[in-house]
Amino acid sequence: MASKITKWLCCQLGAREHYAIPRALFRSSLLDRLVTDAWVPSASFLAKLFGSRLADRFHNDLRDAPVIAFNSSLILFETLTRARDLTDWQKIIARNRWFQRKVVSYLRCSQLSTGSSELQLHST
Repeated sequence: MASKITKWLCCQLGAREHYAIPRALFRSSLLDRLVTDAWVPSASFLAKLFGSRLADRFHNDLRDAPVIAFNSSLILFETLTRARDLTDWQKIIARNRWFQRKVVSYLRCSQLSTGSSELQLHST
């Protein structure tokens, strides 16, 4: 009987360590998908529009990986956060809560919730 390979779902807010954990999992064919706040390939419209502010929100090693990103929602969130004039700590807390809500909503609506895949979750 063949053993079932466990795939990993990485939920990562930001580009921590240049996506080191999802890159390692993808190289080993263990990454089911990466769920992140922003994914902006260098040739994309968003990269041209926002330039260096989103330049690190892509890694070429993951160009063929399945990635779920909340780009438009992030832009709206950041715009509203600036308008509310929050302190740095308030922004961090608000951003974490926003990302948590987005990930939970994605998981509820995705095929992942059907139990057809065995996944390990990693969140940084």
